[in-house]
Amino acid sequence: TLVIQIFVYPENWPDHLLWGSILAYLVTRGGGALSLDHLIGRWLCAKQG
Repeated sequence: TLVIQIFVYPENWPDHLLWGSILAYLVTRGGGALSLDHLIGRWLCAKQG
């Protein structure tokens, strides 16, 4: 995909940098309190107790 990014769509660097930075943040830090698995876990704990 890097070859396609560089040679086929070189004008789309800003879009790819934006999405790449968001992906890097989520991979390294996780979704936190707003993540879907966190919200489901809270809902299940409230339902059980």
